[in-house]
Amino acid sequence: MPHNQGGDVRRQPSALRDDWAAWMHVACPAARDQLLHHYFLELVEPIARAQHRQLPPSVELGDLEQAGYLGLHDALQRFDNRVCDDFRPYAKQRIRGSIHDWLRREDLLSRGARADVRKVQTTADQFRTRYGFEPEEDVLGRLTGLNPDRIFHVQTWSTRGAAVAISVMAANEPEPEGCLPPAETASETRSELLDWLECTFDVRTRTMVALYYGESLSMAQTARVLGLSESRVSQLLGELHRQLLARLRTRSRFVELFL
Repeated sequence: MPHNQGGDVRRQPSALRDDWAAWMHVACPAARDQLLHHYFLELVEPIARAQHRQLPPSVELGDLEQAGYLGLHDALQRFDNRVCDDFRPYAKQRIRGSIHDWLRREDLLSRGARADVRKVQTTADQFRTRYGFEPEEDVLGRLTGLNPDRIFHVQTWSTRGAAVAISVMAANEPEPEGCLPPAETASETRSELLDWLECTFDVRTRTMVALYYGESLSMAQTARVLGLSESRVSQLLGELHRQLLARLRTRSRFVELFL
């Protein structure tokens, strides 16, 4: 039965006023079904699609739509237009809440595991945005402070999608400790240098540059992350310096733009 069996239905869409009147005054099942069908298409499907775009492929759109439908059904049962004269904002809140509740129930990970998933994802996203390529597991471990086994398990959880859904509801939480600090806006010339690095060097060399210059790791620390000797890192950096100097033509310009 609807929560309000009286009240004004004039604020509802004109095409649905008869259905709203039949539902609000006499709880007509046919009118209820018509309203559910209309608002499922208008509200549930767009909300579910928007949520689905933020989730891993392992989360089915149909599951989100079903959860949203339950929220819509509950909203229709509880709606009181003496309190709120427009159904749609109220229904959207109930639909989103129902989807989020379903995602929480499906999440079987502990709070600590979810925190690690979010830390790794945030760090990887920031690294990718700053340097233009994906960080390897050893690099993620160094930047987040997690050991290689934990990084492996976190990436497995992320692929499975169990914990990632929670990040949709955690947008206002502070950044996890261990993530990269915000990068300063790069100048056009520095962006050109990063493009040149991407076209000229392999992923390992670009990772070395990101760790040694971007994250201020020592040469020894960079070597440990990459599984190289310190002398090999020194050799690679020396070759990089020579090519950069040739490209920039003057050492002062190299220091200004890159170091």
